[in-house]
Amino acid sequence: MILTLKILFGLLIGSFINVLIVRVPKSESIITPGSHCILCNTPLKWWMNIPLFSFFIFGGKCCYCSGRISWQYPIVELLCAGIWILFFNFNHPFETTSLCLGICFLLAIAIIDLKHFQIYHGLLIASFIFLATSLFFGSFSWKYHIAGMVFCPGFIWGVSWIVQVFNKRKNLGGGDILLAISLGFYLGPYRSFLMYFIASVFGILYWVAMMKIKNLDKNPIQIPFGTGMVFGFILLEIVLLPSIISSFKFLEFIIFTDRFLAELFSLL
Repeated sequence: MILTLKILFGLLIGSFINVLIVRVPKSESIITPGSHCILCNTPLKWWMNIPLFSFFIFGGKCCYCSGRISWQYPIVELLCAGIWILFFNFNHPFETTSLCLGICFLLAIAIIDLKHFQIYHGLLIASFIFLATSLFFGSFSWKYHIAGMVFCPGFIWGVSWIVQVFNKRKNLGGGDILLAISLGFYLGPYRSFLMYFIASVFGILYWVAMMKIKNLDKNPIQIPFGTGMVFGFILLEIVLLPSIISSFKFLEFIIFTDRFLAELFSLL
């Protein structure tokens, strides 16, 4: 029953995240008009818009124009359901609800950045508020998290500046820096560095993949580093789940180091 509730709520949130992904880049209202086919603009009845199920029941097509509907919709809904399954805990409902909502908004940021190379401030603010709120329910070290807010964007900007000197072109946007501030505040300086490492690996793999299908000399490859940071953040949070830590004891050094640095900053 508990698992079913997590899945259902995650699917509902995923449906809303899809609305954000589609409408925010177009500067459209997320409230009006109601749900409609983006191909023929025909309003959809409620039973045509049931998260996940409607997509498969109608064969991934619009009921009216029979146009193909993007696989993005069920994938995002499933990802959000997975987020709620992994991170929501009925023993800590307020803390984990804020965390899940924050991660879902980060997912919207990541997909929009992957598709449009743009990070929108409204989504950043929403994710920051939810992630920060989740911290306040547990032990909280202001100095440690403020240090993460400064270190993460500072470190990323420093590396980007060095790369820019050699490449002679800008390679990091303002949205990436603001996202780093948000994630850095939540993670602190130590886990921020781990997140950056994962994001860098993502960026390299993305660059290699795109190089296979694009002419690098004529079309310099733009890397959605915001997507990489969100990927690194979510992967790190999954790795640090108690169930994962208990299965792979060698990961405990991440928790130990993080707590040690937090206590060290509290003494400063």
